[in-house]
Amino acid sequence: MGNRFSLISGLDPQSPVPDHRGAESFGSWCKELRTGNAAGAHDQGTLEIRITEPDVNIFKKIYPNDHPHVAGDRRTFSRDAAAALMDRLLEYLEPPTGNHDRHDHPEMPAISRILSKLAIFTNRFPLYLDDVNVTKRPKQGGFADVFEGTWKGKAVAVKRLRAYLDPSINRERLAKTFMNECLTLFFLKHQNILPFFGLTEFLDTDPSLNAQRINGLSNSLEVMPCLVTPWMNKGGLQEYIQNKVSRGRSKLSQREVKRLLCGVATGLAYLHSKNVVHGDLRGANVLVDEHDNPRLADFGLSLVLNHFATPTSRTQSQSARWLSPELIDVKDADPEEPSAIPSCSKAGDVYAFACVCYEVLTGRVPFYRFPREAQVILKVIQGERPIKPTEAELQKSSCMFNAEIWAITERCWKQELAERPEMRAVRDHLSEGGRRLEGLAY
Repeated sequence: MGNRFSLISGLDPQSPVPDHRGAESFGSWCKELRTGNAAGAHDQGTLEIRITEPDVNIFKKIYPNDHPHVAGDRRTFSRDAAAALMDRLLEYLEPPTGNHDRHDHPEMPAISRILSKLAIFTNRFPLYLDDVNVTKRPKQGGFADVFEGTWKGKAVAVKRLRAYLDPSINRERLAKTFMNECLTLFFLKHQNILPFFGLTEFLDTDPSLNAQRINGLSNSLEVMPCLVTPWMNKGGLQEYIQNKVSRGRSKLSQREVKRLLCGVATGLAYLHSKNVVHGDLRGANVLVDEHDNPRLADFGLSLVLNHFATPTSRTQSQSARWLSPELIDVKDADPEEPSAIPSCSKAGDVYAFACVCYEVLTGRVPFYRFPREAQVILKVIQGERPIKPTEAELQKSSCMFNAEIWAITERCWKQELAERPEMRAVRDHLSEGGRRLEGLAY
């Protein structure tokens, strides 16, 4: 079957092919979905799939010699047959040329829905990696601990949600939500998006790390599914900019600043075109690859945790410095009720993009003058924003000030959602020869 998984995971055709088999242990967290409506199962040994109109063509191509497929038919699969169907669907998704996005496949919505059921029923994630070695203690990110490791000779980041360490959280429900979100990552591919290699798990057994790959121990509270992505040696935006400047450059040019932020806008516009909300955009979640392209990371993780967070806990784990006013103004909500949390949105991402622009232009986080989150929350709700950097501050910045970027920043962090532009419009404005944003003065 060649390199069929290399493209699905966002790897180039020369990269190692992930081993997607044998993920029995991870799926044990999703055992409650094997029965009832969620899995469509008659019992725990079979999976029933009702063929809808969009599915007919898929089944005709995958099973051409079977009896005619008609909408409304019901097909029952054993666990082995369901695993075989998953493999056939993955093969069916691979384009002949390997150069276009799987989300653009005309039957992607139907295939994604079927794959989700199959992954849960078979206890197999389509890209499960069982040969990841964790080598270094973690760095803390917004929602996850990030370990450094290796996979087939490549440096990788292994991200473990810290929510799994919270004894008050329903771990099975969290794992189910997490896996569903990972199935979205599974189909995304773009030059400004951090590739998703797959999932792994390990047991953190020793304070000095000594983390071991294990099999069949998912009932242990120490074992958690972890995201595996490429390790970006150039780090996040600020680290990348500081390293550039420290190598003899006085400041990053206006052109270079615009190029970086255009890459961020392009990646975010791509996510929004697939109806994916980032939910935690900030400079630290924009990594830079070996070709100096910015890549968005950690998108979707905040959406997973919002299922379990309260208004109070979200502002504790997700800094208000990048949150739009509608996401933190919960004065009338029950502070301990998860359903009271406003959903992350594309408009919220646009606001966060403005904050990333501020970080790049100034080298500081938004509202850096105010150390307490409560101060920031109050100012954002009241409509205040970080002020334009002074001449003294610009002297200390690693980037040349760009008036055009500042004008876009002020447009994107407007208080009212309707006044913020869509990310595709921002992307077009920043692109060479792209359409300009109307009424932008600078």
